[in-house]
Amino acid sequence: MRLDLNGPNPFFRRTAPVLLALAAAAITAACVRKVKLWPPQIQFAKHKIALEVRLAHDMNNQSPLAVDMVAVSNKALYKELKKTTAQDWFAQRKQHQLDYVVGHDFELFSWEWTPGQKVGRIEEKVRRKTRGVLVFANYAEEGAHRARLKPKRAYWLDFQEKGFRAKRLKGGGDDA
Repeated sequence: MRLDLNGPNPFFRRTAPVLLALAAAAITAACVRKVKLWPPQIQFAKHKIALEVRLAHDMNNQSPLAVDMVAVSNKALYKELKKTTAQDWFAQRKQHQLDYVVGHDFELFSWEWTPGQKVGRIEEKVRRKTRGVLVFANYAEEGAHRARLKPKRAYWLDFQEKGFRAKRLKGGGDDA
């Protein structure tokens, strides 16, 4: 049996151009650099914040210490949190995670360190729209135990017996 593409058979007349177009598309796609079109890849620009951490041997009455770093993008939340004590933050953290969108309104980085532990340098990426960064340390002693930091910078965090201090490192991060 002879196949006649221009003959009376309508199947070949309709499908031949489609098959040729698909073959041409496949050859073209093989020659062109692969570009992933679906699912769309959304990349948010990020800034880094760097922390050099030192933990004293007598830190927090020689007990482990929970530390949260909160990078806040939401203006109202930042205004509220920069007045919040560490004790209030740790008591209300779950509620903030329910009320605000984690990853959009704020990003949360949590650690628990023991006295004298060697931590060294920590670098975390935060959203470009971050208004400010707050560090809360859950000390047993009364006090604010909070530090306000700026994104795109490097800081030295010194955790002592009854509190901590944050100091900007010279030449650490961008000055923009």
